[in-house]
Amino acid sequence: MLRRMRAIPSLALALSLGLSSCHIDRIESADIPLVRIQTTGGFEQGVSTDFGVLFLGRTAQKGPAKLLYWLGPSPLIEAGEIEVVGGPVHRIRTDVPIPSVPISFEPVAPEEQLVLMGMEGQLPWRLDVQLAKDEIVRGTALHYPAGLQLRPDSVGLGIFRETEAGLALVGLVKAAAELDNGKRFLLFAGLSEMREAFAKARRAMPVREVEYRADGKRILRYRR
Repeated sequence: MLRRMRAIPSLALALSLGLSSCHIDRIESADIPLVRIQTTGGFEQGVSTDFGVLFLGRTAQKGPAKLLYWLGPSPLIEAGEIEVVGGPVHRIRTDVPIPSVPISFEPVAPEEQLVLMGMEGQLPWRLDVQLAKDEIVRGTALHYPAGLQLRPDSVGLGIFRETEAGLALVGLVKAAAELDNGKRFLLFAGLSEMREAFAKARRAMPVREVEYRADGKRILRYRR
């Protein structure tokens, strides 16, 4: 049985390379789909996708948000507005495009190697992880990497698979769990949650709307 489950308001990454025994790679360049989100309730992590910036809405489910994201080697800040899209997944609308990845709607294979990515402060990082299968654990889970420590602002860490076209989002970390036998897992919102949020009928052609920002810039926004 589950001995302890930490809901991810208290789940997050404490990245101390001197204390951690897992192999973590810092990401130095290229456009990165990671987003650090500040809402009216606090901080959490998110991922920029073809469907918008996705996160789990633990700190806020509506209202304004600030996004810290990467464009090449430089971190930038953009404002956005939170909206619910379905299930636990929330989306933030922005006026400008930011680096993004597609969502993978293909099932993850048992023991498939995946990539966990996030930010520590303003430093992006990546860590190889593996899908876990255990009859006691309900939902989609990763083997908990040895030496990894968590902190409250890591809810929503991105989980990706590597494809020929690049990274594709598989899910967002939502909780940690530990069994009586000491096994530990990272639980994540994965295929079923993404399908609930986005596998819906949509217009074949997007509707184009013109909006004007407070700074006078004209924005073309496409809606389906």
